[in-house]
Amino acid sequence: MYFYFAWKQKKQPLSDVEQSLKMGGVKVTFWITLLQLLFGSLLLISFRRDIVLLFMGDDLLLTVLLLVSILLTIVLCGLLYIVTKKDTQNVFYASVICFVLIVALMGWMRHEVRESYLQPYMDEHPRTLDVQKENVQPIK
Repeated sequence: MYFYFAWKQKKQPLSDVEQSLKMGGVKVTFWITLLQLLFGSLLLISFRRDIVLLFMGDDLLLTVLLLVSILLTIVLCGLLYIVTKKDTQNVFYASVICFVLIVALMGWMRHEVRESYLQPYMDEHPRTLDVQKENVQPIK
């Protein structure tokens, strides 16, 4: 909504309703980000104990990823708050960049959680590229 109304504002002044909608989108994003911080924390503590401990210091990479994502989320909330008080496009663009980084980190952490859950099975049946000729059937 912010992008649309900022684009529209370049062509003509916004009405009070349009300005309210523009800032309303930022406010909704702010509150959803805070809820994501809360529910993300609840999700983390709902994992198996060994997975939670990976993020709490057992694995340096995962701990750093978690801390950086939390820090960036707090920064994002601060940037969005500033945008709601001062309608500054540069601060909004900084918040978009921060948001993209957070989503990338969340995707990376999701992958690491999946790998951690699958590790016992991968240890039992490791990945391999070896193909045994007797297991390959010709296509007829």
